[in-house]
Amino acid sequence: MNQRYVLRPDTQAWIGQAWGFFGLACTAELTAIWWLDLTTQLKLLLTIILLATVYICFSLAKTIRDNRDRRTDTEAWITMTYGMAFAMVCALAYGVFFVSPEWKERLMLGMGLAWVIESALVLAKTIRDQHEARADATRHAQDEAGRLGREYGDSTRGTA
Repeated sequence: MNQRYVLRPDTQAWIGQAWGFFGLACTAELTAIWWLDLTTQLKLLLTIILLATVYICFSLAKTIRDNRDRRTDTEAWITMTYGMAFAMVCALAYGVFFVSPEWKERLMLGMGLAWVIESALVLAKTIRDQHEARADATRHAQDEAGRLGREYGDSTRGTA
């Protein structure tokens, strides 16, 4: 598959929104975890699982993007990334389900979990898009400079 994707840089508003909602989602979920009437050990465990979930969301987004056009990662890395993403989401879902008998608290934590995962994936995509757009712009500028250099060099040879 030799399809080439052309990326335009995201607007500052989109970048700010992606970072803002990611920060807000993480803050809201952490606040909800610490607000519940749980032992400190359980709060710390849920916090660690949440941070691991955010990390694996970034890893998963990177793995998918890296292997979009052709396989660049090993099968073991891809399997581990998908497996860890599934395990982290299941661990946090398990924690949310059994953390409280109150369904409203479960719902609040579950919605927060979904928001954190979604915002982490959006932020990972935004960061990667910005990187690729900058690389494309640099490559385009170099190609244009090379083309102009060839044209300019060819026109001076004919006049001498």
